Amino acid sequence: MKKYEIIESLCLRYKEITKYLIDEYLIYYCAELEQLEPAFKRKTNRFRHIINKMPKGWYAFLLSQYIAYQLFKEDGYAKKYLSHPAILSRSEEEKNLIKTYVRYPWRYTFCFVRKSPYPNFFDMIDPFTTESFLLYSPSIENISQSHQVTLYFLLIQFNGSCWETYGPIVDFTSLTISDVLFYARQFRPEISHIEEIPEVIENNPIPFSMLHIGANIPLIFHKEKRVVMSRMEFLLDDFVPEEHSDVFEIEKKKFLYKLSLRGVDGFPDFAAAYYSKNEKSIMLTAMTDYGFDKLTDYFEELGYELPFEDMERVSPGILHVIEEILGWKINFIPYEKNFEKKENNISKTDQKKINKFINKLIEDLNSGVDSDIGLYAEQCELDKESAFEIAATILSRFNKTKD
Repeated sequence: MKKYEIIESLCLRYKEITKYLIDEYLIYYCAELEQLEPAFKRKTNRFRHIINKMPKGWYAFLLSQYIAYQLFKEDGYAKKYLSHPAILSRSEEEKNLIKTYVRYPWRYTFCFVRKSPYPNFFDMIDPFTTESFLLYSPSIENISQSHQVTLYFLLIQFNGSCWETYGPIVDFTSLTISDVLFYARQFRPEISHIEEIPEVIENNPIPFSMLHIGANIPLIFHKEKRVVMSRMEFLLDDFVPEEHSDVFEIEKKKFLYKLSLRGVDGFPDFAAAYYSKNEKSIMLTAMTDYGFDKLTDYFEELGYELPFEDMERVSPGILHVIEEILGWKINFIPYEKNFEKKENNISKTDQKKINKFINKLIEDLNSGVDSDIGLYAEQCELDKESAFEIAATILSRFNKTKD
């Protein structure tokens, strides 16, 4: 364990140097010389509605992180500053640290903890590159002791012995790899593999920092099933819906069919396929992995090769966060609007049931625990479809952030 104690002492020394060399000098030097603050303002203008909801001072921290990244990313400004008189006059220790940062470019990463070999040290995994790296972070030590985290979003720097974080640490209680992939595709729709995501982040990390607004969004469960939205669309020119009426409940609106898979067509699975006779295409959808697996299994048994690389998967809470960030509604299942039934007026009794259900959900959100929507629906005598719709709406409005 002496190895970690030695590395920790080095990290603490580098932290001192970073404070006066980078935080108090290079950040301002680079910002003024390269006019980075106006550039940052232009890049964040479209997200002003999100920034206004964040804790006081968050924008300034994000700006400093952005400038530091411009300094030390691959081919960043620090490379050309090495020959500047202002840098040449620094101590050997300071110049060596800058050279190390230039040699090992800083980068943003989504990652998770695989294990902690020693207090404040973590073996981290970047799921998009599959790279593992040793990270020193007392902040993550504190976070990991207070609650579970699915993913972190960090700006990391290598000091010659291990990696450290710089700037805001974003810890997510429910964000998944598929959520990040779905979000990245909103900016680059042609992405087909998760290995492409680091390049998208490198080109513009700011939109990914905005996901901070949904850091505390919890998971939604019905018993052991996690509620997560999935879809997959592909061409299918030899499909006759009527021939599958023994397996599906079939509805038809002109040239469009809705095929609800019996056994998983209700809450919480809602497994259904939408077939367009005109376009010769089909979209498979479900609200749980179990329901989606049942649906895809059926079509694979028919002999179809399914394009799983094109599958999209996102949790309802994160979907609403993404909609809020982007400023527009994402119609995840666009064909469903053709089959929606008109709702009846809500009675006073129903409103009481809804209010009771909402109160239970809000208590969970405030406590940071996962919600069992199905159980709460039963307790409040509310039908489960309505309960899920209400839960999704509440999650979209409950964007609590940490101080």
